[in-house]
Amino acid sequence: DAIRLLRSRSQPLFARPIKNHPNNLQMRDWLKQLGHKGRTLLMFRQHLLTRDLDVVHITGTKGKGSTAAFTESLLRAHFRHVSKPVKIGLYTSPHLITERERIRINFQPLSESVFTQYFYEIWNTLLSRDTDVKNMPGYLQLLALLSIHVFKREMVDVAIYEVHAGGRKDATNVFDHTVVCGFTTIGLDHINILGPTLKDIAWHKSGIMRPAAPAFSVAQEPVARDVLEKEASRMGCPIKFVEVCETLPKHSNLRLRAQKTNASLAIWLAKTYLSQRKDELSVKDIHAGLTQCNWPGRFHVIEQDKSRWFLDCAHNLLSLPVALEWFESEARPPTRSQRNYEGCSRILIFGHESKRNSRDLIELIVGYCKDHEFAFNNIILAPYERYGTTVHDTAAEEHAAFWREIQGLTPVSSVPSLADALVTAKQQSTRDGVLTLITGSTHLVGQALGLLQEGR
Repeated sequence: DAIRLLRSRSQPLFARPIKNHPNNLQMRDWLKQLGHKGRTLLMFRQHLLTRDLDVVHITGTKGKGSTAAFTESLLRAHFRHVSKPVKIGLYTSPHLITERERIRINFQPLSESVFTQYFYEIWNTLLSRDTDVKNMPGYLQLLALLSIHVFKREMVDVAIYEVHAGGRKDATNVFDHTVVCGFTTIGLDHINILGPTLKDIAWHKSGIMRPAAPAFSVAQEPVARDVLEKEASRMGCPIKFVEVCETLPKHSNLRLRAQKTNASLAIWLAKTYLSQRKDELSVKDIHAGLTQCNWPGRFHVIEQDKSRWFLDCAHNLLSLPVALEWFESEARPPTRSQRNYEGCSRILIFGHESKRNSRDLIELIVGYCKDHEFAFNNIILAPYERYGTTVHDTAAEEHAAFWREIQGLTPVSSVPSLADALVTAKQQSTRDGVLTLITGSTHLVGQALGLLQEGR
């Protein structure tokens, strides 16, 4: 019931966004009604709910979720190493299987009972002050409110927040006590909401800066860097652009340049938070935090008999080449010490339908394969479910026809369901096995993960 109420506040898929309507417009008022701002609390709650969260705030276009996960893992490794009982909150978006994944304490998603308890505390409190459901927070606003409510009630010591989209007008942009903020690679995405140019998008991202709170960024395009530097100067927010750390441990989590970049940014974020506690991130902490980081649905490998599944949520023009590079590096291992998959069949399961142009992504995949002399043996276009509604079904055959038009050598087919796509991929196995990349929509990857975990 809680999940149904939450999802009822979601905009219909492909609804036209209100570009200039900030998602954080009423957040502070709602927080005040929930008792997280002001002095209207009952005394026995006051010490608990008025306490500011220590927040690490992360935005960007590509890699912000992975950077948040690396940062959380680094801090957890440190506090485990020094035997300090610290609670670490993690808020990310989107989820793969259940909304509970978005709100974690010490990396554990909220249990159903805890999620339900706190959700209804918020829902009933806000509804009692405004009986018109139309005026209640939207889907992402509710999730952000829920995370703050949970982290304060559960007394977490630090909360790591991934921005939904943009930053300046995002529902997560409500914190007064940001310890440090981070910027992953900024590129063109969500242009219908953030604006058509890189300058527009970088301006939105820069909105999470706070006076005197240090900011760190990976290398950026000159336009984006200029925007970040100017906003940092205006805000009195010191900013540092970081390079890839040369002493990262050798591990499958850190094979690609993008993984190394995100991990390096996470090290700076974790170090900065710990320095404010008069603490220090050790080499041992870094090794444990980065190698033990497990981020489902991102560079995620599942092995089942002769089938090896590679899952990565790559839904834009920045992230998709990284997913392809990752799969290629696994399918053609660079060292003899790794298993040779040369005789395996290579399958792509792809599903994507949103305001982002799916044809652009198809062209990118075709171009990547041509430039790298890398070929899939079969391409399967699959529908997926978004909150119980099938998405992509009507467009699948259209996309298959477009794919055949620009690249006619590889067989391309559309199937009626994602479960059918998984069965079809298994059937393509050679004597040596089959390697299948599942990428595109987060909902596609999440549903595939659920099916694979069920053994279907």
